[in-house]
Amino acid sequence: MIMRNRFKRMLVIVYVLAVWQNTGNAQSNNVDRITDSPGMKLAYLSPGRFTTGSPKSEPGRESSETPVGQFTAHGLGLFNMYGNVWEWCEDRYAPNGDSNQKPVDPTGPATGNAKVQRGGWSSDFKRLHSASRVGRDAGPSHGYYQGFRVAFDPQASDERAAKSNPRVITARDARLDNEFEYLVFDLGKGVELRMVKVKAQGQTFRIGSSKPEQEAVNAKYFNGKQQAKLAMEDEHAVTLTDDFYLGQFEVTRGQFRRFVEETGYQTIPELTDGGKGWDAKEQKFVGADKRFSWRDTGLDFQTDDYPVVNVAVDDAREFCKWLRKQCDGRVTIREVRLPGEAEWEFACRAGSQSRFHFGDDDERLVEFANVADAAAREKKLAPVTLAGNDGFPFSAPVGRFKPNRLGLYDMHGNVWEFCEGYYGKYSALPKERNALQTVQQGEGRPVMRGGAWHLTGSDCRCANRFIVGSTGRYATGGFRVICMP
Repeated sequence: MIMRNRFKRMLVIVYVLAVWQNTGNAQSNNVDRITDSPGMKLAYLSPGRFTTGSPKSEPGRESSETPVGQFTAHGLGLFNMYGNVWEWCEDRYAPNGDSNQKPVDPTGPATGNAKVQRGGWSSDFKRLHSASRVGRDAGPSHGYYQGFRVAFDPQASDERAAKSNPRVITARDARLDNEFEYLVFDLGKGVELRMVKVKAQGQTFRIGSSKPEQEAVNAKYFNGKQQAKLAMEDEHAVTLTDDFYLGQFEVTRGQFRRFVEETGYQTIPELTDGGKGWDAKEQKFVGADKRFSWRDTGLDFQTDDYPVVNVAVDDAREFCKWLRKQCDGRVTIREVRLPGEAEWEFACRAGSQSRFHFGDDDERLVEFANVADAAAREKKLAPVTLAGNDGFPFSAPVGRFKPNRLGLYDMHGNVWEFCEGYYGKYSALPKERNALQTVQQGEGRPVMRGGAWHLTGSDCRCANRFIVGSTGRYATGGFRVICMP
């Protein structure tokens, strides 16, 4: 095998197997370093076993390890590479080696429960050589004869340091065959959060719905009956003051999981009476119920690429605060928060003034959104459904449908999305900070936008607004994040 860098992949806590053997050999071609110099005190095996130049067991001493550094170091200045304790390696264990192992910087099999250990003392002399290896289950396996040593990869550290967090990239969206500027957060453990640059500074659009549109909505969805809530959609011209980055997708379970892992945060549903979830026995959603939270909605097929739900608006805000702390300062970020209603609707419309960002045809929603259609109708999940079938009776993994012209996915349907700012008449919106309403207009409850998977055209319109409880949590409600550069 070839080691391009003696310390390759050594940033993690334990050694990679190939690196261990390379350092265990002290860059020698000899298979067994101990037998080269039998007079050297290189290793400690358990008393009663054959050793070469090892000290005798002390009176009253149990069979155990010795203090580190009590024996001669080898050619690289490393102590106890043989004996004392078995040392965990990062590689998974394959009894006969990995036939698919790459010849350069090998890292072991990609799957398996057992991890490799090297160099241990609870064995006989025949196994005490640089190539000796054992496999043990990395979960339950433990003992006084097992330990590890730490490794550091300066090359990997330099590569990581070279990337700012967040970083700005330009990439092509294959579905639109167009390039966009993205702000990308590294959340750790291979999880990223990508946001799309929305050029909004100086742009004027009409937020809400016109009187003719409201009449059309009443006629189409409510049998011509006037809906009082539509008065809160009365359109108003808004000029935005700043460009912004908006989440390309709704925040996922995997992204929210990284927040919880890093902070130990518990959501409001977890601390109170629970969330909403699917009761398989009753075949319907129930709750609040302590069985359910963002971790579990009763739908076991939902993986970490599904939107996070069962969070209250303050839980979403705490995620934003944590995300702001991930900024290392090399890219200027002034704010990380939930989008204001004007920002959300401007991004959703993507230059349109129609009912949906693609036009007024409800049936085309199945191309762009996870909504109530034949898939939901088959499971009797919604009283009103569209004719098409998007294949998802419940929520869908983010990004499975066509994006809007700005490269934003799931702006209609899938899950409701929390917005920042107070609910009220659009005519009262301020002229600064992208018209973010920071003054209460008589209503303190939060607003959600976009509709959800169990709804159709009326609720999934660009202009629709949905007021929810201040601690409301829903199996159909999530959020996406905005960053102000």
